[in-house]
Amino acid sequence: MTHSKVYASHQVLFLFLVTLVCCLPLNYFSPFSNLKVYLTLILFFGLGIPHGALDLSLGKKLLQPKFGSRWIIVFVLVYVLCVGFIVLFWLQSPLPSFLLFIAISAFHFGFSDRLNKNGWIGALEGFGRGFLPITVPAYFYPHLFQELVESSLSDAQALMLIKIVQLFFYPDLIFVIMVILYGFLQRDKSNLMNSLELISLLVLFLSLKPFAAFLIYFCFLHSFRHILYVLEEMNRLFNMDSVKWLIVQALPATVVTLLALAICYLTLEHEAIDVPTMLNLFFISLAALTFPHMILVEAAKN
Repeated sequence: MTHSKVYASHQVLFLFLVTLVCCLPLNYFSPFSNLKVYLTLILFFGLGIPHGALDLSLGKKLLQPKFGSRWIIVFVLVYVLCVGFIVLFWLQSPLPSFLLFIAISAFHFGFSDRLNKNGWIGALEGFGRGFLPITVPAYFYPHLFQELVESSLSDAQALMLIKIVQLFFYPDLIFVIMVILYGFLQRDKSNLMNSLELISLLVLFLSLKPFAAFLIYFCFLHSFRHILYVLEEMNRLFNMDSVKWLIVQALPATVVTLLALAICYLTLEHEAIDVPTMLNLFFISLAALTFPHMILVEAAKN
């Protein structure tokens, strides 16, 4: 890995962050409760969406050799079609769409963030990592999990979704424990840190409410790791010039995404800004963007 030192430093920082937020008493954060929605928006739009906005750079590298200057037309067309398909599918069939979203997200997050890339241990880590942020909250915080998914589903559909996800908890826990033990037995620093990271993820999703835990994981672990992946694909070092390049590359797609989300929200029937509407918009947008993003990342790897 080109950015191995940056990767290792980020692991240490993430472990420190998880330790901090999980060890501080919950009432420590109560004075900031009114800022929860705004913090969510800042993290999601400031780190979450921009990491996907770099798809334009990956798309150019992948498509330009085949389509020349027309690569941008092909990229936008395929991307919009994928997003449109997910949005329409979600509006017509919320429960199957949510299950598809969970499967896609688990595969993408797990197999993108894993340390072990090959063999049976790589497969176990991919599935273990991918389903951990979903199965742990559904098993230990079913009522909070239900409150989140009810923004997009009916009560009956939400209960069915929880029961389905809970079935995967014990297999997923076994996978994660096996990878953790494997890392300890290897007796090298990278595998040891990987095991500690997996333990920190378990602690994170056990200690915090589902949405807060996912936000920390998605923005501070997955998104940053994807940024390092993009820099590697572009043969760029992690420095200030690369940071400026990242901002320039991510800004256009980020702005377009924010405008699209704003238009979607303004066209919804509502009397005032409310949390369920925001959560529904969050899930739909995340699912719609994750689908083409995952396809592009997997295609770029080959």
